[in-house]
Amino acid sequence: MMRYRKRIADDILKRKLEGKGAVLIEGPKWCGKTTTAEQIAAWMGGIDKDKWDKSLSEHFSLEVKVMGKIAAFGDIDGEYLDRLYVHKDFQGLGYGKIILDSLEEQAIQSGFKRIWTCASITAKGFFERYGYKVIKRQQVERKDVLLTNYVMEKHFEQEYSNGI
Repeated sequence: MMRYRKRIADDILKRKLEGKGAVLIEGPKWCGKTTTAEQIAAWMGGIDKDKWDKSLSEHFSLEVKVMGKIAAFGDIDGEYLDRLYVHKDFQGLGYGKIILDSLEEQAIQSGFKRIWTCASITAKGFFERYGYKVIKRQQVERKDVLLTNYVMEKHFEQEYSNGI
């Protein structure tokens, strides 16, 4: 695992926009069951790569590379888990959990007692499996399209450590 490198956003967005790169945890395997094509297009088209690059540089950000290819990446800003993505070719292999564990450990080491995120319908089940609870369901607008996501959080016990 390595820390974020400059211009990762270009690589990720290029592949994503081509429809074969970084996608939400469950990615296209499950998106069709929870998200319309219009919602996916609005979400993907609303990403500003310069903002991504800047925030990934400023946040605690990690990536997993397999054979030179970005398999997964994620970032945290304080107690806010901003992004967690797994490339479609590497889903179901535990890379999302590796990133999640590492981001949680960073939050704990920084003294935070909880971590929170805004999870898509697609990613909600992933976070629930690892102890996150839904605080509220909300709709956000992107490119005149409403997207549903969930504010979720996980509280840490003082003695919690996942061994990373």
